[in-house]
Amino acid sequence: MKIKQSILKRGDVLLSHNDKKQHTAIYIGDGMVVHASIGEKGTKGNKAGDQTGKEICVAKLSEEWDFVLRFPDSRIATAATILACDIASDDSHGYDQVNRNGKPDFDCSSLIIFVYEKQGLLLKRNGATFTGNMRDAFKRCGFIEVSDKISCSVDLIEVYPGDKGNAVKSMQLLLTNKGYSCGGIDGDYGSKTRKALDSFQKTNGLTPYDGVCGRGTWRALIL
Repeated sequence: MKIKQSILKRGDVLLSHNDKKQHTAIYIGDGMVVHASIGEKGTKGNKAGDQTGKEICVAKLSEEWDFVLRFPDSRIATAATILACDIASDDSHGYDQVNRNGKPDFDCSSLIIFVYEKQGLLLKRNGATFTGNMRDAFKRCGFIEVSDKISCSVDLIEVYPGDKGNAVKSMQLLLTNKGYSCGGIDGDYGSKTRKALDSFQKTNGLTPYDGVCGRGTWRALIL
């Protein structure tokens, strides 16, 4: 689909996986993205580091992407954006599809996975390995899918017992990743989710224990 720049926020993950295009990038604002493009010899067998100055770089936003994924905490998204820009400006990092773990090189998907894992998100544990599985894995880690019809803010909101929806699902996933079972990740804030949240808040000294997932609890869950 064609992406309108007006709906994008810094840190949004742009993703395409189809017959014509398998690529991903991170939006950094002002109509620009950071992405891992291609090495001096193509996709494999490249010399370590950026040999062309364009292997990992800042580029103009392309309109055509299949999906846009956004993490609810803008502070985490901003930190991932800054790290992506730092990597793009460091020529010790280049492009390679075989040696792609950031030591020192990346391909397009491993770069995006790396900058968000460095913020504490368990993307690989949830199945993120390449563009083909990033969408589902990122959503399991609390990312929300955005489109030109869903341009509302997804900054952190308070979640209350009885609530339903994506915010509850994100909270449940993060609680589960921390070892607090909610009895499932279904987007329904019921008694098992309340018990898990209460236990997490008590363990981390987050008062009051009123069942509300507010900014302090979100931050503790994410970090």
